[in-house]
Amino acid sequence: MVRYAEALRAAGVPVRFTEYVGMPHGYLSLPTVCRSAPQALHEVSTELRHRPATP
Repeated sequence: MVRYAEALRAAGVPVRFTEYVGMPHGYLSLPTVCRSAPQALHEVSTELRHRPATP
């Protein structure tokens, strides 16, 4: 994912990257199982709320 974030930045896309070490694929859909999921969901929703809408 780090490379993907770097490629997006290089293309001029605003990026916020946070790595949750040890979390399995799809952990955001398991907030009661994966302890980092609630924090990650909060970060995602905050970022989306503060980004301007694109056509």
